[in-house]
Amino acid sequence: MRGEPAMRRAPAPRPPVPAAPGPPTWEELSALRWGPAVGDTTPGIDVPRDWRWDVANLPPETWSRWRALSGELRAGLEGEPTADDIRAADHMAYDLVQAQGSES
Repeated sequence: MRGEPAMRRAPAPRPPVPAAPGPPTWEELSALRWGPAVGDTTPGIDVPRDWRWDVANLPPETWSRWRALSGELRAGLEGEPTADDIRAADHMAYDLVQAQGSES
């Protein structure tokens, strides 16, 4: 059989690769505990349900208007703004955006 071409077998089909799982849900994340929170019974994710929650859920064009107003208010401050100054400017901008929205 010398001189004859070698016959090769076709490779075996490979099993399909399982799809990767999607990102975890909010509920799944909130149930996870790590660090000093392990064994603690308080809720895992604390989301303030005040004006900051509303800002985080504004439509993009309204959020842009809020961000611009907040920047203008902070620019009017003397010196480097503190965290309290920034929070106050953000809250005042939120109030202004809300007032403008109710006038439309």
